[in-house]
Amino acid sequence: MSMYDDDDFDGDDQDAGGNALQQLRKANKAKDKQLKEMTEQLESMQKSLRERSVKDVLAAKGLPEKISAFIPESATTSDEVEAWISEYGDVFGVQPQADEPASTPQQNAPEVDALNRISQVQSSGQPFSQDPDQMSALINSVSSPEDLNRLLFGNATGPQAV
Repeated sequence: MSMYDDDDFDGDDQDAGGNALQQLRKANKAKDKQLKEMTEQLESMQKSLRERSVKDVLAAKGLPEKISAFIPESATTSDEVEAWISEYGDVFGVQPQADEPASTPQQNAPEVDALNRISQVQSSGQPFSQDPDQMSALINSVSSPEDLNRLLFGNATGPQAV
């Protein structure tokens, strides 16, 4: 920057367009000030977004927050943070996760089987409309005791003994 700044000539009214030039300089200063404020806000928001992404990924993986000091500033999104952790996680004791589940067949728990049955009934069933004629017609339309048990109890054998 030179010794003679544009600010030194703000009061120079010797030329014919001095007033317009002075207003233009003021407008330029205001624009520069606004640009600087917006740049600071953007940098602040980007920093807080990065901190939030890093914190969320570390919490999801069950890692302490102190590890965030080692994650480079270039990793800003959660995908980049996860990639960095998968690459350097062994340093912090992170076990690599298998991409595919084990191929051994797993035994379903009884609760899972019950939930599957409930889902099948819900997807294929029709709601009762509280109409006695509808229920009477359904009962009269069955042709065997097994069909009647299916209608009333949901299975061919009848009510379950507890």
